[in-house]
Amino acid sequence: MFKEVIKYFQEISRPTLIETPVGKMILRDENYSELVSPYKRVICNIDSLVKTVVEEASRRTNKDGKFMTVIFEPNGASFFPDDVTRRDSWVYARRFTDQFEKFREMIGKKLGHLDLLRAIQRLRPSVIDYKSVIRSFQKINLTKEVKVVSAPMVQDGATGGSLQWAVQATSNGTTEKCAVPSEITFTLPVVQGSNVLYSFTAELEIAFEENNGSAKGYFSLICPDVDAVLNGVYEDEVKQFEKSVTEEAKLSSVLILRNF
Repeated sequence: MFKEVIKYFQEISRPTLIETPVGKMILRDENYSELVSPYKRVICNIDSLVKTVVEEASRRTNKDGKFMTVIFEPNGASFFPDDVTRRDSWVYARRFTDQFEKFREMIGKKLGHLDLLRAIQRLRPSVIDYKSVIRSFQKINLTKEVKVVSAPMVQDGATGGSLQWAVQATSNGTTEKCAVPSEITFTLPVVQGSNVLYSFTAELEIAFEENNGSAKGYFSLICPDVDAVLNGVYEDEVKQFEKSVTEEAKLSSVLILRNF
């Protein structure tokens, strides 16, 4: 029993670093060995992080992930393969998809009519019912005579929260009604290297600015749920990692922490 206790403390004790004429040496179990420089490596998706942890455990002959730590953060995660030496590390630097970056850049921004069309066109792969949405916005031309009616209207046999605008037609000067959606739904991958899709619903707002008797209309897309969805993305990554590493790879002793 006493020998087992001694062995346990030897295993968890940190090695001693010795400065020598030929460089730093590491002392463990009364033996000296050359100290290899620590490394810090960067990866960019959750699948690579899983492979890294599994491979590090294999190379270090660590059967259950003992003294390995992974800390998930808003920007990704940090992985420490050996909390005994506390020297080497990996960084998972999360990268967002191009579609999500364009979507996030558009939210809350004041857009003219043409700017709104271009923004929607850039997000074409992610806009639900894209053809219907883009056509409805292509028809309108905002003037001082625009009226916004917030009551839902029946369209194609279904009741939806559409805005009904009286718009000054560009062709013959007559006034006609045109319906545009009060909200636009986007479904897109958020993180590079992941096929998981997330949905965002952006609410449409319209405002006018008058200058010397003329008025110009602007659109804004508001999406208060972005942060909540991102928190869901982070949590999904942790769950995927836990399943792959602790369950499938049997590295049950890896310490997994959240810092977001």
